[in-house]
Amino acid sequence: MSNRNNNNNNNNQGGHVKKSGYSVMIKDGAPICSGWRKTRMGIQKLYARPWSKSREIVSKSKKRWVNLFVTLTTDVGIINTSGMYNMDNQKLYIKDLNLVGSPKGGGQTSSGKFSAGYFGKHMGSTNN
Repeated sequence: MSNRNNNNNNNNQGGHVKKSGYSVMIKDGAPICSGWRKTRMGIQKLYARPWSKSREIVSKSKKRWVNLFVTLTTDVGIINTSGMYNMDNQKLYIKDLNLVGSPKGGGQTSSGKFSAGYFGKHMGSTNN
């Protein structure tokens, strides 16, 4: 086993090193989301917040959604787009970039710190 794998096992019992995080704060009744993820191309940082045209929408399936303004900062530049935030499960869907933020999925980073949530590629149905 290489030193790299030994170090990962010492920092995180399962050997899996967490490469993303996501959290939500409710301020004045509105969600503010932040997240990060480590990719081959560097670190991406997410910041999503309501904007002047944000409003709550109730779908046919009774899910409550809010349209948020999303800023994704990368080593290459800044991407501004919109995302749909599910008020019930606190997930943020960014359809244009095929990304999702979810409060589920905690673990340890390579430095041994705990990070909550998941921010990364969306692998499932958008009907969550």
